[in-house]
This record gives sequence, structure tokens and C-alpha cells, in this order.
Amino acid sequence: MMGKQYAVGFNESVLKNILPPNNGYIPEISRETGVPVGTLYTWRTKYRSRIPEHGNGKENESSSLSSEEKMSILLEKMVLNEVERGEYWRRKGLYPEQIEAWKKTVLEGLSSPSERASR
Repeated sequence: MMGKQYAVGFNESVLKNILPPNNGYIPEISRETGVPVGTLYTWRTKYRSRIPEHGNGKENESSSLSSEEKMSILLEKMVLNEVERGEYWRRKGLYPEQIEAWKKTVLEGLSSPSERASR
């Protein structure tokens, strides 16, 4: 079964709303455009895999961050509300997936050796 075909350029116009600097909320964009949420996530993933550093035209800031800077961002996340976090991450060119990966790394590093061995 073939998926729905969209007009030429339509997905690029939608991607502009999803990707930085707009970083739109995918479920909301899905409601506005009628494009299924899963399709929007697929478009975003394909776009990110095609374009170096998520297509922002410059080196992604997160690739040059030190461990201390990443930890600072994780700590700042704890005191910001959802809207402030989104604005902060957009300014820094970060994605929620990156922040979650850093958090997972920190938590794994803090777990005891027996906890790590059980994984």
C-alpha cells in the first residue's frame, strides 16, 4: 500500500515549521496540516539524516560542548518551565532528544557497578 502523496514542496514548507528556528510542536502541526504525526516525525528524521548537523548551516553547538556545559544545561532544565526550556534549547540549537541522551548518560554514570552489570 502506498502512502498519501503530497504536493511538491509541501513537506519542505511543513518541515520549516518543525525544524529550528521554529521548532514547532509536531502534534499541533499535524492538527493544522492534516499530516499524520508519524509522517511528520519520519520527515524530520529523514531530513536530519540528509543534512549535516540538522541543516542549520553551521556547526551544531552541542557537538562542541564540554561535559561541564552539558551538565549545566541539564541542571538549568530543572528550573525552567516547558516554554522557557523550548526557547532556551532553540537559542542553543539543541533538540530534546539530545538532552535526554545526556541525562541517560549521566544517570548511567551515577548508577552503581551492580546496576550497570544488570543492564
